[in-house]
Amino acid sequence: MSEGAAANAAEIFVEEFPRLDERARRVFMECVQQLQLKSYVLRGGALRVDAKYAFLERHEDLVSAYLALGGWRLSLDRTLGVARLFHPEGSGKTRFNKNETILLLCLRLVYHQGRQSVSESVDVRVTVGGIREKLHELLPAAAVRPFLSRKVMGGALRSFERAGILGFSASAFVIADDTEIILQPVIELLVSAQGLEATQVALDDLNAGMAQSEEVPELTEGGNA
Repeated sequence: MSEGAAANAAEIFVEEFPRLDERARRVFMECVQQLQLKSYVLRGGALRVDAKYAFLERHEDLVSAYLALGGWRLSLDRTLGVARLFHPEGSGKTRFNKNETILLLCLRLVYHQGRQSVSESVDVRVTVGGIREKLHELLPAAAVRPFLSRKVMGGALRSFERAGILGFSASAFVIADDTEIILQPVIELLVSAQGLEATQVALDDLNAGMAQSEEVPELTEGGNA
């Protein structure tokens, strides 16, 4: 960050923060803590908007200024209802391996199809068995084989849980076929609509035997396909 930008961010924070009452200051700290811990805050259902997300909408400049002092950026997508913390130089990104990338693209398709069939206030849910069925629909048998391993599937899903891409509907000590997954809207930020279209084309080519190589688009947490 340039000296001028840092000075501007400091000026905004020093001017705006003292105007907050005690309750608002507590919510401010809760917002910052969640962004630093999970990297995102979700709006929640249409009938009950998350208090931290509502605060970020009202005080976007203040929170952005505070985070900018540490070199971080706040991205607020009001259409998706997702506030996301990211570093412009890529610090703190989680890189996904090949199997995780394939699974993430599959889950993005599942989310897209599920969102078309339910209202915004309803979560998009899928079981692990349902994910495997979707993989069989999309990929050749050889590409699906790694995901038949509980270790590979479970490891990828745990990685996505830590990244805030999904959650489990109940405590999942052991991930089985009937384990239910809740997909979070943040997945739309990781794989854009354009990336989704490109993914479908690539999967079609793969099934047609036109792309049997090891080349899979590399994704990072916070990056688009």
